[in-house]
Amino acid sequence: MSDEDAAGLAAELAAVLERRLGLGDDRHGGARQAISRVLHALEDAGLVTGRGGELSPQAAATLRRAGFDDVRREVVERELASLLRQRSVARIPTEALPTLVQAYVRAMSRIVSAEVPIVRDELRRLPAAERPARLEATLEGLHGMGAAGFQLFHRLGLHESLRVALAGDALEEATASPERTIAMVDLVGSTAYLRQVGEPELEALVDGLFEATQNAVVGRPVQVVKYVGDGVFLSGTDTVAVAAVAVELVARLQAALPLAARGGLARGPVVERAGDLFGMAVNASHALAKAARPGRVLAGEDAARRLPPAARGRLREVELPHASLGVQRVASVRADL
Repeated sequence: MSDEDAAGLAAELAAVLERRLGLGDDRHGGARQAISRVLHALEDAGLVTGRGGELSPQAAATLRRAGFDDVRREVVERELASLLRQRSVARIPTEALPTLVQAYVRAMSRIVSAEVPIVRDELRRLPAAERPARLEATLEGLHGMGAAGFQLFHRLGLHESLRVALAGDALEEATASPERTIAMVDLVGSTAYLRQVGEPELEALVDGLFEATQNAVVGRPVQVVKYVGDGVFLSGTDTVAVAAVAVELVARLQAALPLAARGGLARGPVVERAGDLFGMAVNASHALAKAARPGRVLAGEDAARRLPPAARGRLREVELPHASLGVQRVASVRADL
């Protein structure tokens, strides 16, 4: 392909992207309609607040934090303000908006990172002349699938998480205490393993970790906080439930993958922000996992004391692999939870 042809193709593809995904002022364009649908959905979900039908200063600041440049932010702000004048104000505190938008941006960054290679690889397989039309069709399909997928998984996930958060005394307990039990489960020797295998084996490792984790938490009051490299962080207010998931997950991983697994369990105050957790309990669970023997879950003293005596070994002193933590009293978690 000549430089001139390549430049022409790039311009055609850019035009498709602008028409389908851009944030121009064409009120009848697909991008404008997409913005309207998204903002209607956000307002319906209680993520938009304002006074007197105008965009609140905090909401505008949130859009800036979300990464909108000046041009795109102006378009979204105008559309948002218009919606606020037409529809009722949602009953979600304004101060909650930055956290929710940050969570959306984090989640969407991961989704987009997965979608881009799919689109790119699809276009590479086609002759240059067919690429603009295929890009148009693929973007339309991704939009429809993304909207349906978000509604489905958001509904299912929110239902399950709220069912746990609002059951019995959980609502009052969550308000009174910011403490959580955190488990970190990871694979042993993954670095050496990855030096010896190719992409298919790495993909199988990632998929195996995801599948085992999702199966281990089903029906239990335990949330997946985040996947990190060759491991996963779990959280819950019920220490016994979190410990049970960690023990089961270690067993599942060792049965499904060619590597051993281990886990760490810690309890303490955490800060919840944008769907993520921060605090010493998170760091300690990671250090405890690194100190655990393959196939075992090691609990810090605070977490261990919340387990039934039959479900834990004796407390002993262990030097954790982090200078700030030093020597800690720990106990092994047994499988009979």
